[in-house]
Amino acid sequence: MKYELEQNYIIKLLKCAITNTTPSTPNESLDWDVVFNYAKIHRIVPVLYFSIQKLPKDIKSNISNLEQYEFAYKSNLVDDANRENEIAIIKNLLASNDVDYILLKGSVTKHFYPDTSMRMMSDVDILYRNADSKNIKRLLESNGYTQTKSTPKDAMYLSSNQLVKVEMQQSLLDDGFTEWLKYLDTVWDRCDKQDNEYTMTQEDFYIYHIVHMAKHFINGGIGLRHVLDTWIIKNHYSDLDSNYTEKVFKELSLDKFEQNISGLCKYWFEDNIPSDKKSIELLSEYIFENGAFGNISQQSANEVVNNSSTGISNKIFPSKTTMANYYGDVITNHPITIPFYWIRLTFERLFTNHNKTKSKIKTISNISETQKVKTKELFEMCGLK
Repeated sequence: MKYELEQNYIIKLLKCAITNTTPSTPNESLDWDVVFNYAKIHRIVPVLYFSIQKLPKDIKSNISNLEQYEFAYKSNLVDDANRENEIAIIKNLLASNDVDYILLKGSVTKHFYPDTSMRMMSDVDILYRNADSKNIKRLLESNGYTQTKSTPKDAMYLSSNQLVKVEMQQSLLDDGFTEWLKYLDTVWDRCDKQDNEYTMTQEDFYIYHIVHMAKHFINGGIGLRHVLDTWIIKNHYSDLDSNYTEKVFKELSLDKFEQNISGLCKYWFEDNIPSDKKSIELLSEYIFENGAFGNISQQSANEVVNNSSTGISNKIFPSKTTMANYYGDVITNHPITIPFYWIRLTFERLFTNHNKTKSKIKTISNISETQKVKTKELFEMCGLK
C-alpha cells in the first residue's frame, strides 16, 4: 500500500494524542510532508500537534512543517474560544425566544476529548423546533448574523464578527434517507431537558453519529476524524446500552457498518487484532485516500455502484432519494412530481451549472473498473449495498 509507513504513524500519533502517551520514534524514512498533507485534507493538524510536540528535539528539528502544526494548534485554540462564546450567545437567544434546540456533532463531542481544541470544527450545528426557518432567519439577522446558504433541511449563518459559522437545522438528516430519518425524528421524545435546551441520550447521540457517518460514507466518503470521534464517543460513554444500540442499528440496516467502524477503532486505537485483515485494509484505504468528506471521484463511484447503472443515465434521472436531497419534502410526499423536477434539474444544469455538469459527467466516465470493484466490495462488506 502506498504511504503505508506514513499512514501507520498518523494512527500512532492520533492514538498518543487521545490517550496522553508519548509516540515512538518514527522510522528515518518517514516522509513528514506526506504526513502533513494527510493531516490537512483530514483536518486533524491540531490533534497531531499534541503528539508531535512530545517528540525529542532532534526528531522535531527534522519536521519540515512543525511551525504549521503549531500555528494550526494555536489558531484552533482561538477558534474554539470564539465558537464557545458564540454558542453561549445563540443558546441565550433561542431560549429567550422559546425555541427548543439540541447542540449537535462537534459542539458536544469536543468535550469528550482530553482537550476541546483537539477537535477542529468548520461550523456549529444546532437542531431546533418551535419555530420555522423564516422566524429563525429573522431572529438571527436581527442579532447581527448573515445568512450565507439555505436548503430545505438547514441554513448557514455567519456571526456578526464573521468568525463563526452556525448551521441551523430543522431536521437531522436529508429527506431521502427515509428509514433513518424516521428514527431520528423521535429523538426529541427521549431527550433530557433543561429550559429550552434538549440533550440527546448517550445511545441516541451515538446512533446519530453512526447514521451521519453512514450518510457521508455513501455520499462520498468519511475521514479520519469521523473514526476518531467514534472511538472518543464510545470511550466516553462507558455505560452505553449496547443492547439497545445494536437493536436499532439492525432495524436501520446499519449493524454491519457500525461493526466495521468499531472494529477499525479497536484495531487503530486499542491494538486489537482483526479477524479479517483484508476488510480492515480495504476500509482504511477508503478512508485515508478520500479526505475528510470524500471527493468527487469517489462520490461518483459510489453513485454508480449503488445505483447499479452505467452512471450517466442515473445522473440525468436521479433516484427518489437523490431528488429528495435536492428539493426536500415535496419529493418525499409527492413522488409523482419527480418527472417535473427532473426537467427542472436539467434546465438548472444546462443554464446555471453547465461547467459543473460537464465536469461531473467526465468524472463518471473516468472511473476505473478497479475503483468500481473496490467500492462495490466495500459497500457490500458494510451492508450499505
